[in-house]
Amino acid sequence: MLTKVIAFENVSKVFDGEHVAVDDLTLEVEEGELVVLIGPSGCGKTTTLQMVNRLVEPTGGTIRVNGRDTSTFSPVELRRSMGYVIQEIGLFPHMTVADNISVVPDLKGWDSRKKRERAQQLLELVEMDPAIYADRYPRQLSGGQQQRIGVLRALAVDPNILLMDEPFGALDPLTRDQLQEELIFLQERVKKTVLFVTHDMDEALKLADRIVLMQDGRVVQADTPNEMLANPEDDFVSEFIGTERRITSPLDVSVKEVMLNNVPVVKVGTDLRQSLDQMRKGRGDYLAVVNGQNQVIGITSADRIQYAQDSGGPSHIEDVDQVSSAVRPEASIMEAVHRLAESGDEVLAVVDNQRRLVGTFTRGSLPRILIDELWPLDASSEIEGDEIKL
Repeated sequence: MLTKVIAFENVSKVFDGEHVAVDDLTLEVEEGELVVLIGPSGCGKTTTLQMVNRLVEPTGGTIRVNGRDTSTFSPVELRRSMGYVIQEIGLFPHMTVADNISVVPDLKGWDSRKKRERAQQLLELVEMDPAIYADRYPRQLSGGQQQRIGVLRALAVDPNILLMDEPFGALDPLTRDQLQEELIFLQERVKKTVLFVTHDMDEALKLADRIVLMQDGRVVQADTPNEMLANPEDDFVSEFIGTERRITSPLDVSVKEVMLNNVPVVKVGTDLRQSLDQMRKGRGDYLAVVNGQNQVIGITSADRIQYAQDSGGPSHIEDVDQVSSAVRPEASIMEAVHRLAESGDEVLAVVDNQRRLVGTFTRGSLPRILIDELWPLDASSEIEGDEIKL
């Protein structure tokens, strides 16, 4: 039997006695479910989220958390019982990464050893080496790394509810894509009940177990991504989703329709510091490495370059993570997924006939509906297409 962790019962919110932000909302969020609230600006999605932890007080109706009316909690008690991640992150600049993660544990009276162990455990969960990152300060992190710490801080006391208000909205597309992937991975591991606000339908389709589309403070449709794509409730839902997203078969989609095309590029032999600067200018977490003829020879990541720099490794981009194969832009995504599964690479280069980079393809390039249908794909399965070696 499913447990209702968050329940809205005929909830409304009226500002200044006249502006109806949320109108008679009834909605339940089950244990372990990731529910995305989405809709146009002013539809009431953020107000709905903030009423859960009483940053905004409802005008009418009842909100229950784990079966208990939230009005019976003190606001402080309620907020400390759940994680909260926002777009602005809000890390304390004078505190180390470990101390930032430990803010709520500190308020709850945890001892120093327990706080340190929990911070290290969480850093390892997102593959940020505690020996490297625990004692750094926010200014020493990339935007994507800072947002990871914001998520870890929300998980520090292991709450069963996580509220996320457009947490990746201020990041560049590549970093946002990577953090979405990490959230999917984390959710598979820790299985929190997540209420997630976004304005990005692609993000909703990729992350959600269920999407709640709102308009003028009311729920227009609440369904799984597959059901919403296949059976939109009305013209508003259909238009908000967009006809280009209503894909009936992955065979209909080419790589060029879903690839990312703004990956920074450097030449082999470039200084590591210059390479990181180039990556930060592009606000991404991946870097394509090319030879003197501008042909792709490999793709590496910001984390790996930073690790090489911090550990006293090579000072130049020489020994990068080699991508073993690539695809043409016109290839089907079925072929691209097969190549990734076969090679074990995290990123696939998309190249033209001269082997020059035109984009990249990752699992995160796909909407959630296609990930569910295509992944994991057996690397041994037969698929047509010419493999391109780099």
